[in-house]
Amino acid sequence: MTSSKETPQPPALRLLADALRGTAKLFGPVIAHAWPRLLFLHAIQLGASQFFSFAMDFIRLSGREDLGLIALIAASELIFSLLWSAAWILAVATVAHETLRAHAAPGPGYGEEMVKHFNQIVIEQTRSMAAILWRAPLLIIPALVQYVRLTFVPLIVIFDPHYSMGQVDALKRSRELTRGYFLLLALLVVFSTLVPWTVEELTQGSGGPWIWENPLGVLVSSALTLPINVAISLLLYFVFRGINPLPETPPPAPALEGAGV
Repeated sequence: MTSSKETPQPPALRLLADALRGTAKLFGPVIAHAWPRLLFLHAIQLGASQFFSFAMDFIRLSGREDLGLIALIAASELIFSLLWSAAWILAVATVAHETLRAHAAPGPGYGEEMVKHFNQIVIEQTRSMAAILWRAPLLIIPALVQYVRLTFVPLIVIFDPHYSMGQVDALKRSRELTRGYFLLLALLVVFSTLVPWTVEELTQGSGGPWIWENPLGVLVSSALTLPINVAISLLLYFVFRGINPLPETPPPAPALEGAGV
């Protein structure tokens, strides 16, 4: 089993500087190699956000207090968010990793890797969400702390060979890796939320958030937030890589007890 004490951990500022350099270096290649998939996922997210926001506003404006319907919409949005975020981080991080490893365009295998890891990321993110949500009714601060400490869960599922061999728990490993970097990761989480929101507010202006009422503002907003989301995902990948160097080959499988030589 791996441990955060196995390798010396870099200072947070140096880690951030290295992550920014890596993001700048790979931003163009990732967009070039993965733009059809990224554009497709971004369009799905835009459509879903329009639908869920409109559904909630419709219920509010119609004066209905149907708690069951509100809960159903909220649950559907949460499920969609889990599925979409799994697909998005796979689309960005896998291409980035293959590009670094091959020093060239990713080969045909990276698509197979995305499919292989998707279900497992959804499972682990569901576990993460449960660990966060059960704390929320008590105090919001512990829930937010858990959210930050579980930031690396999808990347552990994708890249950590010890996880794929069943030697580590993704949630526990993420908590280990984020120790000492909480402030850096908290700032990254705030940045990933605040910057796209600010861009949307500035570009949509007073025209409204609905594409049928403000098509130019919504489309410009969407066009700007796509590269921002790619950059944020790359930054997270390089921070993870800086804390937890990724081996090129998986570790040997542990010998079975009682197995003959």
